[in-house]
Amino acid sequence: MGKLISRAPDCQGMAFMRKSVVALIAFSLGIPFTLLGHATPAFAASCYAASCTGHSAGSEGCSADAVTAEQAYIYDDRQTNVVVGIIQLRYSPTCRSTWAKVIGYVDDTGYRTWGGATIVSTSNSIPPYNCTADTYNSTYGGWACQTVMIDDLNPLKSWADGNAPTYDHSSSFADTSPAF
Repeated sequence: MGKLISRAPDCQGMAFMRKSVVALIAFSLGIPFTLLGHATPAFAASCYAASCTGHSAGSEGCSADAVTAEQAYIYDDRQTNVVVGIIQLRYSPTCRSTWAKVIGYVDDTGYRTWGGATIVSTSNSIPPYNCTADTYNSTYGGWACQTVMIDDLNPLKSWADGNAPTYDHSSSFADTSPAF
C-alpha cells in the first residue's frame, strides 16, 4: 500500500483569505477599517514641524487632524461671568505644529467684540505671530481668526494669547491659554 502523505496547510494563504473575508464582511456592514486594526491613509499634510512655521494650517493640510490642545475664556471684567471671547491653542499631531484661534462674541451691551490672537513659542528663534478677528464667522458664531502655525516639536512648547476689546474700544479683555 502506498503511504498517506499529509500536506501542511498553507498558513499564509489561509491568513490572507481570513483577512480578506473579514474585510469584505466589515465593508458590507459599514465597519471602519480602523476598528479592525488596519491603518487608514495619513492626512495629506505638506509640512512638518519647523517647515510649517509661518504657514496657514488650512492650506498646508494641518487642520485636518487638529485638536484644541488648550483654551481659555475671555471674560468681561466689568461684569461677573460674562464671556466675550475664547482663545484656543490648536495643535496638529501630523504636522507637529500649533496656532492660535480667537473668537469674539457680542457682549452684554450689544457691542460686538472682535478680538485678536498671538501664538507664542518657548523658542527665541520663532517670532510670535498675530491675527485680528475682524470678519464674522457663522460657523463659530462670532468674529474669528487663526494665526499661522509655529513649530511645536519637542522640547518646544507654545501658548496662545487672546484679547477681545469691545467694538467701541471702551474696554479690552485678555487671557492666555495654558502652555502645551
